Amino acid sequence: AVERTWLAGWLDRLRAAGADVAAAVPMAALIPAPADERALRSMAIGAAGAVRGAAHGFADDPALVLALGGGTTPDAMASADVAAALAAAIDRPPLDMLTGPFRRRAKGVMTPGRRRLMAQLVAALLIISLLVPLVQMVRWSLAAGQADDASLALAARLGITAPDAAGAETALDARLAARGGGPLALSVPLSALISALQPVPGAAIQALSHRADGTLSATLAAPRVEDINAVLLALQARGYRVTAQPMTGADGLQKGSVTIRAVP
Repeated sequence: AVERTWLAGWLDRLRAAGADVAAAVPMAALIPAPADERALRSMAIGAAGAVRGAAHGFADDPALVLALGGGTTPDAMASADVAAALAAAIDRPPLDMLTGPFRRRAKGVMTPGRRRLMAQLVAALLIISLLVPLVQMVRWSLAAGQADDASLALAARLGITAPDAAGAETALDARLAARGGGPLALSVPLSALISALQPVPGAAIQALSHRADGTLSATLAAPRVEDINAVLLALQARGYRVTAQPMTGADGLQKGSVTIRAVP
């Protein structure tokens, strides 16, 4: 443990001298521990020195060596070994005192390899982003083609010959209209109109007519214009094409002359 004020003062002095402090390592931690529990090993860097035993390390002071080393003479490390220990501590400090508020913030380095990897990832993401909708469009196109083929096959079984599914649908609607059924029948738009009227209190049908082309004409009456608009919005939400002409009746009710198309 080191007093924070001491460590802060040391760092300030080093930075003032232009040193970029990467780590603060106790000198004794740089000394390899001796294998013999009774042996001591010492290191000297300039005027400073440290001693390391098998289980402890301390400053190279004769009194400490005598008290903690039992009178054993430390084995001094060679200059080459000291240099090697310092070089190894640069990449991997054995014990770094710069912790907590003193920890050095790592700076991100964008190497050429990382740039290439990032460019490849961005390119892959763009390709995938383009491929997903393209594949989905192809699947939808194939599914739509299969549905059209099935519709044409069903129309052929009914004796209807058409170049495409839209033509087959038109021919089928015409046949159903002639018979009074299908989506052109009165029951289809009328049921939708009644369903739209039910949630609106006070709204009612005063007149009703139907044409063979599937158009339903009705006169709606309600106490407020908003009530009639609510009915019209509900019909449009169901996919019907609605036209309306507002008017006010002699009885004071708001009215609307409405036409509803069962099919486009």
